[in-house]
Amino acid sequence: MKKQIVVAVANNKGGTGKTTITLNLAAGLQRLGNKVLMVDLDAQANLTSAVGFKNLKRHVGQLLIDEMEWDEVILKGKVESTDEAESWPQLDLLPAARTMVSHESALNASGAMLELRSHLEGKDYDYVLIDCPPSLAAFTTNALAAADYYLVPMQGENFAYIGLDEMLKYVTKLKRNMRLDIKLAGIVKNKFNLTTTFARQIEEALANQNVPVFKTAIRQFVGLMECTVVHKSIFDYAPKSNGAADFSALVNELIQATQLQQEGTAVKPL
Repeated sequence: MKKQIVVAVANNKGGTGKTTITLNLAAGLQRLGNKVLMVDLDAQANLTSAVGFKNLKRHVGQLLIDEMEWDEVILKGKVESTDEAESWPQLDLLPAARTMVSHESALNASGAMLELRSHLEGKDYDYVLIDCPPSLAAFTTNALAAADYYLVPMQGENFAYIGLDEMLKYVTKLKRNMRLDIKLAGIVKNKFNLTTTFARQIEEALANQNVPVFKTAIRQFVGLMECTVVHKSIFDYAPKSNGAADFSALVNELIQATQLQQEGTAVKPL
């Protein structure tokens, strides 16, 4: 069986586009023939809602504290029959719900940070994409502990680089304390406008850092927000748009980065 690749999409700063990036990367990977699982670890449940599920009674938080079993929580593809969702790719999902907040508190209290990792072991997926909450608490830690790679979306705005620096330091600490073998697949520049001072400063700072940065930047495109409302990927909603072109290129870069790292080749800034 092909080795499962687990990717955490993480940034402790909110509003960086983690959910949009997670769901469209997942859809793009599936279009290339990969079997893909999405995991929504954010109690805001934006990824779960974007795929078309609302007010769920069962969620990934229950799985992580052993209230529910895998087969009770996993959603196999699209089960709702709304017209808007008919073209959504048949991606499996471990969903979130707003009631998950108490479950994260339980995980924090117990110190159980390898729960997601243990549940993903042996599952038949080529890629697992995890949408992390904008914090560095138990859910994000579980995601990073389960992941082979992580990518960090960031926008060209004030304090964005500070959030990135905190994220990188936190992962370094986890790798040391938990003996993790997680690698940074790359920084994703999302809705970057290089005409702004902040964006130019961040671009310069990234160039001076020894971290991989994806060549593909996700351009600002209103369709990327609209497609989640009608429960479609950007590939189905606007297949000839800049958004679809950007995510197609980003998917190819992610595959290249993970393959290079799997082969033991040092990944240079992309």
